[in-house]
Amino acid sequence: MTALKITESLKDVTLFKGMTEEEMSRIAGSLYLRDFPANAMLITEGQPGEVVYVILSGTVKVFSVQPDGNEVIISIVG
Repeated sequence: MTALKITESLKDVTLFKGMTEEEMSRIAGSLYLRDFPANAMLITEGQPGEVVYVILSGTVKVFSVQPDGNEVIISIVG
């Protein structure tokens, strides 16, 4: 995906609304595009928040594992 396409995709993300083209281009230039396989674990509970994931396609399940081992789904985002 080209930097221009990344910039266009970011325009649809609420976090980036209101940014100038220059600001969007700078952000797009520092992003890494990654594809993850189904069921990949991106972040785990308690891990420091050092990255931001922008989901361009697909969905992500946000969940918490309870002491009894059951998953509680917090959100499904995409």
